[in-house]
Amino acid sequence: MVSATPHPKSPWTDRFRQPSLDELRSHYDKQACSLVDRAREMLLDFEGVREGIEWHGVPWRWTLVYTCPDDPTRAWAYLVPSPEKPQIVVPLTTEMIESIPVHRLKKHVRDGIRGGRQVADICWASWDIGTRNELEDVVSLAKRKHKMISAHN
Repeated sequence: MVSATPHPKSPWTDRFRQPSLDELRSHYDKQACSLVDRAREMLLDFEGVREGIEWHGVPWRWTLVYTCPDDPTRAWAYLVPSPEKPQIVVPLTTEMIESIPVHRLKKHVRDGIRGGRQVADICWASWDIGTRNELEDVVSLAKRKHKMISAHN
């Protein structure tokens, strides 16, 4: 009888132990690591934004959560370190979407908003991030959201 050697759980999927940032980045190649690092820099560059690592169950598992004061959504943005490809999620209220000139956004950003899952008054818009340009386009939407939140204060 051959016994199977148990495979250690990926730090991203082990809900019983909070991973470090380095562990969450460990499954990426150099390019994806660079994108995750750049995404973190860009998201943390906004005034009042804080970063945390939280468990969000399947499919997000351990996720980097970005919050800012007075945000009407659960969080300003999420960086999901999925092993396949990093993702950014920007929850938007219906009011926020209505105030954005969506037709002026890049097609993949528009598609992320239109394809976002609607829960109550929140659209959970998400994007796979494979290039620096994709990252910059999505962060520009997060910037618009940040300005809207700041303007309400």
